[in-house]
Amino acid sequence: MRGECYMQFAICQRRMLHAVRHMSVEVADESLMSGMRGIQDLNKLHSLRFGIKLNVEITWFNQLSNILYLNLKGCKLVKLPESMGELNSLRYLDISGSSVQELPEKFCCLYSLQVVDASRPSLKAISPDVIKLINLRRLALPAGCSPKLSEISRLGNLSRLQNLKRFTVGTGDGRKVGELRGMNQLSGTLTISSICNVKNEEEAAEASLVEKQYLQELVLLWREHGTWKVKSSENGVVEALRPPPRIERLKVQGFGGDSFSPSWFRPESLSTLRSLELFNYRCLRTISIPSLAPVQWLMLTEAGIKAVPILGGSTGGERTQHTSSSSSSSNGTACLRGLTTIHLVGCDHLQDLDRCLSPEYLPSIVCIEIIKSSYQGLSMPVDSFVGFKYLQELKI
Repeated sequence: MRGECYMQFAICQRRMLHAVRHMSVEVADESLMSGMRGIQDLNKLHSLRFGIKLNVEITWFNQLSNILYLNLKGCKLVKLPESMGELNSLRYLDISGSSVQELPEKFCCLYSLQVVDASRPSLKAISPDVIKLINLRRLALPAGCSPKLSEISRLGNLSRLQNLKRFTVGTGDGRKVGELRGMNQLSGTLTISSICNVKNEEEAAEASLVEKQYLQELVLLWREHGTWKVKSSENGVVEALRPPPRIERLKVQGFGGDSFSPSWFRPESLSTLRSLELFNYRCLRTISIPSLAPVQWLMLTEAGIKAVPILGGSTGGERTQHTSSSSSSSNGTACLRGLTTIHLVGCDHLQDLDRCLSPEYLPSIVCIEIIKSSYQGLSMPVDSFVGFKYLQELKI
């Protein structure tokens, strides 16, 4: 890289060094206007960074024919020049923290773009044609950008995208959950909202969630506030939305089925799960928690359940013995041996915790919180609480 990098503090020369490929501009706006036009060999640059709060219109972007990296972070420009649409080699664009409100009309023709950081600017809109940027790996947009990325049709075209915080399921073409099928590079957190729009198990299976091996957190959101009417078809939908096997955090909200017992809700399918949150299960009357040894955090909120039994290796029906030492206590009783925190909130019909709140089931529990639950009297094995060796916080 020696001789290829250049930092410009003053524009006093008419010719740039031929060997320079990476340039950082630190000059005042007025100097930039008068001087940069005369610099030759702009087409040799591979990266260009402005270390100033750029506030002048740039008319020579079209000369940057080989530019790969362009940093306009914090610039004061409200609109980027149309000539930017001609930077066919551009792979990385940073306009974070800028005043940019509008992108060039041909922005979505920059097919080589891999990373776009438009976080924390004033950007108001993103074209639905962003799906043409098929090489995009990272895309950061401000929260107020419209339409939101999650609501753009045919997002499945962005099969290389690694970050998609939210996908909103619609009913029209290009908005169904199947758009996620090929997006197997997604990482971090993914929230799938409006799952109530998924018609059946077959349609849900098209999302191929189990193939998204880089996800750490998955949020399955049927509806924000739950439903009082049983939606039997959602039992099949949740079966098909099998999380990837290395998922660490799982949250399910607004599920309207009458039975939460998918085949994947078992230790061997969720071997790395550390946090489980189930919200707004108003139609659910029973739920059985399998012996998920790694789980440290469990929260049940606004569920219609009457009891919370902890099972061995499977869910629903009779309790089964699970022989794996990783999910059983020393005496062979199935347990959540890693669980340190349990929250039961707004479970109005809750009556029985005998097969849950016991040291043999929760040997590592530190915090137990039961709030606004059970209007009909709650049975708890209070005498056994003395056996909780690590209990520090109890709120009932």
